[in-house]
Amino acid sequence: MGGSESKKAEVVKYETLFTSGEKEELKRVFDSISCSCNGSAVKTAFGLKCLQDYVGNRLSEKITTRLHQEMCSVLGTDEKHSIVTMEMFCASMALLLKGTAEEQSAIIHHLATENRESVTAQEMYEFVSDIIHYIEDAMKSTIAAKNWHLVTTAESNNRFARYLLRDLFWRDEASSFDLPEKSYTEEDIDVWLSSRPYFSQVLTVVFRYALKFQQDQIEEGASSASIDSTAIYQEAAVFPVCQDVNFMWSKLNSILDIPSVLFLNHHLPQKLKSEWRLLFSTRLHGESFATFFQDISDKGPNIIIVKDTDGHVFGGFASETWLSQANFYGNSSCFLFSLSPFMDVYMSTGSNANYMYVNQKQQTLPNGLGMGGQFNYFGLWLDANFGTGHSKAEPKCRTYDSPQLSKESNFKIDVLEVWRVGPPPPKPDEEEEGRPSILDADPEATAILELIGKERKSEGLRDKDPTADIPEVKDLPPM
Repeated sequence: MGGSESKKAEVVKYETLFTSGEKEELKRVFDSISCSCNGSAVKTAFGLKCLQDYVGNRLSEKITTRLHQEMCSVLGTDEKHSIVTMEMFCASMALLLKGTAEEQSAIIHHLATENRESVTAQEMYEFVSDIIHYIEDAMKSTIAAKNWHLVTTAESNNRFARYLLRDLFWRDEASSFDLPEKSYTEEDIDVWLSSRPYFSQVLTVVFRYALKFQQDQIEEGASSASIDSTAIYQEAAVFPVCQDVNFMWSKLNSILDIPSVLFLNHHLPQKLKSEWRLLFSTRLHGESFATFFQDISDKGPNIIIVKDTDGHVFGGFASETWLSQANFYGNSSCFLFSLSPFMDVYMSTGSNANYMYVNQKQQTLPNGLGMGGQFNYFGLWLDANFGTGHSKAEPKCRTYDSPQLSKESNFKIDVLEVWRVGPPPPKPDEEEEGRPSILDADPEATAILELIGKERKSEGLRDKDPTADIPEVKDLPPM
């Protein structure tokens, strides 16, 4: 793959990339492929037919065939092979699942086209679309996705593929939807993959699924203690667990689909990627700003998703819990986004700190919820007179560099959902447990007291209760 001497040397040393548990799993998968059409034959190598029988409909026939070709040529010899040995298989997996951006770019190029010199925009689009098509099945087979019941369409897969390829196809004209009449080299794909490393994760998930890494153990109910946490066949942290919504799916009919969850979860801070929980939906909880605000306030970071009556889907990520106040707040990890008719994310520009705002029952301030921009001219605004909002930008919102998200600047809400992201916020008593004692508040003052021979009267309480000198905890008079 690539033909360079340095790459050959790295391939030969693939053993250093895998743990002992991973090597065992590689051997198991190799044996399974070899036996898929050989029956009781000796498990020393496999051909294309074995790989096709083993993979089945988990990959397209075209990608499976080209994957076999890559496995046969991975060691870079001039000799042409039609069978894959254990060494070839493991070297291929080292590059595909653990390779550098340059190595994975070469594989992507070769899987997308028969032409070793360049790949056309149409071929790249078809390859990425194929991978996105199979990510749905791959995600549905994971433990993380078992509580989600999402409807994914070809159109939503298409939007996701176009988003992933935008930096390759439309660097200077992001609003274009026509495929350029251009061809791309491995170096072009390398540059693109560096700007979209997320596709590498998606690719890895699909091929782990297609080759059934650890699939047998999962189906047989293997205990979590038997799973090597560093293994290549471990589920990637790309899809969150859905909490406490099983009984609602029949009524919810969520705006979300698998590409949208993958897209949004990717842009969240790492500590918030593990789980989502529904806080509010107009389809379940009605159309009341009071109910909406009660359900989302003091619940932690969340994602607001709006579908307007023109069919545009957009929203924002709030990095902090919603609390009614007169000022903007939040931080630079907040962002706005569009899901339809195209996917894009709009991060903080640093021009101002107008990230989040919510207020109600005020005479002089706007009543409603907003993100970005300024009073009465928000990047995203939901009015307290529930059912309407606006998204204004001429030409961009200064806070997030976002365009108008809705079709019309003043929109009507068709559906509104709010999802808490990450673990629930700590309860007040849990926060109290983490507070330091005032015995530790001023170490310099402590040192001075010791130098002059004065003893802190509360020091003896520490062994029995480290929070003994916190007035509100022990009802002691304030110091």
